[in-house]
Amino acid sequence: MQNYDNLSRVNTWSLFFLLRRVADAAAILLSFALAYLFYHLNDHKSVGYTIWEFLGLGLVAVVIFLVVFQTARLYQRESSLLNVVETRLLLLSWVFGSLLLFSFTFYSRFLDLSRFMLTLALLFSFLMLLIERTIMHLVGIKLVMVGNPYRRTLIYGAGVVGRHLYKRIFHS
Repeated sequence: MQNYDNLSRVNTWSLFFLLRRVADAAAILLSFALAYLFYHLNDHKSVGYTIWEFLGLGLVAVVIFLVVFQTARLYQRESSLLNVVETRLLLLSWVFGSLLLFSFTFYSRFLDLSRFMLTLALLFSFLMLLIERTIMHLVGIKLVMVGNPYRRTLIYGAGVVGRHLYKRIFHS
């Protein structure tokens, strides 16, 4: 029974991290679609390409960002207490991925691209990734609580920080 339970838990986490990658990809693609619509509908500006061509660039962005996120170790099971470390890594990875995407569009001349539209898509992508990752972090916490509701914790030191940490853990 114990081995089956561990195997089930491993499959659940594998599925969760696959879902996290899919959610990251969907957030990036959605941000590119929103940027296209925002740019096209705002001031009725015309663009020389369709939304499908711009979403093709969004797929290139998905590949770049997923590779950068994997390299930055954003898909590991360990997480910080308040998700601060992951948010910092997300920001740094987003900046690096954005620079890579700008370089790709500069050298490949992929579409006759408006730099403002690409910048808008990347800003939307950061906001969408931040929201999506917060939601996925909360889902991950719920999965941990279902699998193992109580974990022993040792707090070394009873200073101000130790007492504050105890209160945060006790009330969560």
